[in-house]
Amino acid sequence: MTGRRPPVRRRRARPVLVLRSRRAPARMTPAQAAAWEVCRAIDTGLLPTLRQPDVDRIAVRSHLGAVALRIVRHRSLWGEHGAMLVAGLHCAMGLFGLGEHADLAGLARDLSDRLYLLSITPGEPDHRPE
Repeated sequence: MTGRRPPVRRRRARPVLVLRSRRAPARMTPAQAAAWEVCRAIDTGLLPTLRQPDVDRIAVRSHLGAVALRIVRHRSLWGEHGAMLVAGLHCAMGLFGLGEHADLAGLARDLSDRLYLLSITPGEPDHRPE
């Protein structure tokens, strides 16, 4: 044995409300493609880094910076959702600064869910009750 602890399996605090296979649609508008790119950056970069037993702050900062750059660059494509994503990004930066990695992971999942919805919806998604 190398003295390393086995990874801790953490349960999600709440179920994911969006059922998805996380595959890109065949044809995408520029807004959908940008949302898909950021969604994948969160799902394959930021979240796995935050799930590590010993969170590497340098790696989290790197992934969070990459996500932030993409959100700020493409926010105008998403209309009012872009403003919401920028607000969420500011909250994420604050949580990172405070070292609240579990809360940051939850917020990153929420941002990823919103971006996924933007990537699969041709126009802006309408989530108002009928």
